[in-house]
Amino acid sequence: MKFSFYFMGSLNTVKRVPLAVKAIAWLRHQGIDASLHIYGRFGNDEQALRSEIEKSGVSEAIAICGEVAPDEKSKVYQCHNCYIQLSAYEGMAMSVAEAMQQGMLCVLTPVGEIPNYAIDGKNAIFMDVTDGGVSEQSLGNLLSILKDKERCEAISSAAHGRFKDAPLFAESLVEAIQRS
Repeated sequence: MKFSFYFMGSLNTVKRVPLAVKAIAWLRHQGIDASLHIYGRFGNDEQALRSEIEKSGVSEAIAICGEVAPDEKSKVYQCHNCYIQLSAYEGMAMSVAEAMQQGMLCVLTPVGEIPNYAIDGKNAIFMDVTDGGVSEQSLGNLLSILKDKERCEAISSAAHGRFKDAPLFAESLVEAIQRS
């Protein structure tokens, strides 16, 4: 099975996108057909991200794609089946909620509001990055899940179900503006 991951958000140090690159490289070295597309505007992390991609040895599987207009997001969703976000801090994490709503297999850090709507092993996969890197135990758990098609499908389905009837952020924002 091919795992096409994406990240969407600001590209700054708090998002720890270089850790996502390391995780994808590790998966590929374990024989998993994984790729990563990175969408967003550069903040203060461009050099670290580009350096990690070069060091990873799997640059052919990782692409920096730039910002995505809100009306183009559906094209991103159609091209991917996994979302990865290993942030140090988060608020509501709308990109995570939207990825779950699309039924993506979400690989996340349980920070900010994320634990209020994502449950490890049920509708998301949590990664331990407390020591500044992704723990071997977390990577092993992720590998085990990715090798189990039924479990991947169950987590993806549960993610979709969590936000199934909720409007997309863009839709709810337009509605709120129209009401006011």
